Amino acid sequence: MSDALLHKYLAVHRQGWVPIYVADDHDVVALTEACVAAGATTIEITLRRADVVSEIERVRKQFPDLVILAGSVVGHDHLLRAIRRKRPDMPSIEQLIDMGIDGFVSMLPIPRTVIEKHCHTHLFIPGCETIGEAAEAVDAGAHFAKLFSISTYGGIGRLKLASSVATHGVLPIMVTGGVTLDVIPDLIAAGAGVLAGGWDVMLADLPDLAGKPVKVDAFAAAMRRFIDAMAEVRGKDHPSADATLSNADYLDRLPHAHPFVEAAAKG
Repeated sequence: MSDALLHKYLAVHRQGWVPIYVADDHDVVALTEACVAAGATTIEITLRRADVVSEIERVRKQFPDLVILAGSVVGHDHLLRAIRRKRPDMPSIEQLIDMGIDGFVSMLPIPRTVIEKHCHTHLFIPGCETIGEAAEAVDAGAHFAKLFSISTYGGIGRLKLASSVATHGVLPIMVTGGVTLDVIPDLIAAGAGVLAGGWDVMLADLPDLAGKPVKVDAFAAAMRRFIDAMAEVRGKDHPSADATLSNADYLDRLPHAHPFVEAAAKG
């Protein structure tokens, strides 16, 4: 595993909360300015956005050091061809790599062959709806298994089971979909490693901002609530609370699987 990939992985893990750019009319550069102002080093831009190729190019150019994840990616060729009948500009994972994307998130599973091909240079967070799917994805090289809409498909009990002693707590889980401030404590207690949510969620309780043009400082403050909530719930014993930890020590303190065993051993 490369040092560059380790940097991306730790950026996601330390931040804890990943802002998702869903399909909306917000200016993508202004959103990113708000994220950076809030202290974020990682964002996710979904392929649901109408002009996503141009938007990714703009953000990559203006924020060269930011870890950018592409969301709603499609790794199955047949499904991608079907989507392109209506959206000819829908980018493939290979094209996104050429555009400078650092990792891939999907509600769908991502084929093992695709993960194995690129997991040594790019982050993978495929959609999983069962413990078996999560285990298979992580075994293929995925860095997290994504559980979507925790309120459905068994609710928080599914997350607890995926992180229980029965699985040895080995599965690295990201939860997205309806992750509001009030559910963050329960999700972390149940075993989620990373959480993510769209601007629609982050602004839902702020009517003066929701659906309005981006005000960088106000949007940054709205997002900062989620980053701070993650830090508070994780607590002082979580490795992200200690900025002095070496990368190896940080990895060694993680309870779940990660692909950087050699890096951790060097500590």
